[in-house]
Amino acid sequence: MDYLNLREDDSGHLTSPAWRALLDRGLPGDGESHRECLVQTQEDSERWALVSAIPLQTSDGRSELVSLVDVSQLKAYQNELHLASITDALTGLYNRRYLFLRLSEEIERAARGPYRFSIALLDLDHFKQVNDSFGHGVGDDVLIRSASALRGAIRATDLAGRYGGEEFLVVLPDTGAAEAMKIVERMRSAIKALSWPQLGLRLTLSGGVCAYDGRDDIDSLLERADKRLYTAKAAGRDRIIGEDPTR
Repeated sequence: MDYLNLREDDSGHLTSPAWRALLDRGLPGDGESHRECLVQTQEDSERWALVSAIPLQTSDGRSELVSLVDVSQLKAYQNELHLASITDALTGLYNRRYLFLRLSEEIERAARGPYRFSIALLDLDHFKQVNDSFGHGVGDDVLIRSASALRGAIRATDLAGRYGGEEFLVVLPDTGAAEAMKIVERMRSAIKALSWPQLGLRLTLSGGVCAYDGRDDIDSLLERADKRLYTAKAAGRDRIIGEDPTR
């Protein structure tokens, strides 16, 4: 494999930094037929190789026949397929299926010990009027830019996804209700600050925030967030509700 950049050392053996790093991680053995390994090339790019090692007995003693097959393109295809399976095609945010999977993991984590997390259910106000007044092409652009603004307003550990239509679901790990409100208010401000070339187009965001209470399943957690979102809509929109007045 050229990207290993093997060269003879003073003892006549072929070696390179990439090859030594591969050896340091260990070659396949103990019944392991092959292993995928990440190789750092001389050009500081990353390549994936399928590495196998077959023991050999020669007149000089025991040795190994090591083979490497470049699977970088295959790994790239696999990563693309994985990304497509967990993201929304239009906005690039996580899709509903993946969000539910992560919500389930958060609930399981909370059940094992002291742990808190929160969620937010968000909705673009009067989005139907955007489609009706400016067309679905503009509506798609609104969703794409809104998704980018939402993504830019959250932390690296948070998860924002498209819940459906113009609704978004945000999962906030290791976050209590008060901190969640600050993050979601930042998201609301980011949406409101967007400017649009279309005359008369103005966008606002409403949302409901709730923290896991130790008894919730996914449905009850989403139901509580949805009630708060409905309260925000009924109160005039362009606001985030973090307390359920019925509880």
